[in-house]
Amino acid sequence: MPDTLDANGLTIKTKAELVAELIADMQAIYGTDINTDSDSPDGQQIDIIAQQGIDQRELLEAINAGFNVDEAEGTKLDALCALIGITRAGATFTYQNVEVEIDRALGLVGLDSDALVLEPTGIYTVKDDTSNLFYLLDSVTFTGSGTYSLNFRAAEIGVVEVTPNTITTPVTVIAGVVSVNNPDAVNSTGVDEETDFQLRNRFKASTGISATGNTESLQAALANLTDVTVAKVYENYTHETDSDGIPAHCIWAIVQGGDPDEIGQAIYAKRGMGCNMRGDEEVNVTKPDGGIFISKYDVPVNSDLYIRLKITGDYDSDYVKSSIVDNLFWSIGGDASSDIIYAYLKALSIADGVSWVITDVEVSDNGSDWDEVAEISGLTGRFVNGTARITLL
Repeated sequence: MPDTLDANGLTIKTKAELVAELIADMQAIYGTDINTDSDSPDGQQIDIIAQQGIDQRELLEAINAGFNVDEAEGTKLDALCALIGITRAGATFTYQNVEVEIDRALGLVGLDSDALVLEPTGIYTVKDDTSNLFYLLDSVTFTGSGTYSLNFRAAEIGVVEVTPNTITTPVTVIAGVVSVNNPDAVNSTGVDEETDFQLRNRFKASTGISATGNTESLQAALANLTDVTVAKVYENYTHETDSDGIPAHCIWAIVQGGDPDEIGQAIYAKRGMGCNMRGDEEVNVTKPDGGIFISKYDVPVNSDLYIRLKITGDYDSDYVKSSIVDNLFWSIGGDASSDIIYAYLKALSIADGVSWVITDVEVSDNGSDWDEVAEISGLTGRFVNGTARITLL
């Protein structure tokens, strides 16, 4: 079986075929009476060369498979999904209120402090009975004794289950802190990063172009148009204008990029019969009977997103910034979360085989007010990244 790449896909030789070819070549040079048994010097050399050939072919297989959403993994799958405006859902943190009892005036340092050290030992930290660490979110100064409920964040991103009355051990020893405890249920439990399997299923659901007359089909069709970078379709199927101003029985398509005529044609082909449309962009579409159909849609209102974070370890700032800009995309009408940035950079460091400590990831819509989440304005708003607006502290 020869190595081929054609309309049927990639076909590669097996190791047995490579060994047979190498034996034939060796015999052509040295004669058919040479010893090519697996335990002979020539046989071992043939096996080494054949294995090198298989390793190279398996690498080609992996590269070729990366173009198929059913076989692509990791960052290659992320790149395929980005082509239709889909971003892997990042992991999130667990948040938990903890009651801190003190007997004097004192201050506790939180994750918001500008005086953070490279290791999180400067942050007031507690742990539960299974050794999960939790960091104080906001620095606080107390003027006297009492019991105060403070918000803490799990140190590890992803699912961290918390049971009431288990966070009872201070890790950071502060004179005046008498006790800590979490008598109440968790505020929110974190979730793990979306797996390759989950992302593939969402990719396929978003590309259901063969369906007709539903918002998912229209959104998929719009996203697959040439030069369309992201698309979102809202729907109001009620009999009244909804709280977002979408009229009754109406769809509202928001499209970034693409040719207006192609967008108008997609809306005409995929909208439900008798369905109203909203939008300031209008495209005249000629129907098969010669009549004119007016498709309506809007374009996103792009908003600059500011990002700042701390990375310790061996890294190239230009590489980190460009990677964020090239690979992280924010949805139309969606907020920007620091958790997603943290999860992406952690995955990037693992993929690159480097060791980064990533802390203090914050986002802002103005470069002045920083938080863990930046809220987008309106259903047409969309955050965009830029290397000049990314600060590595």
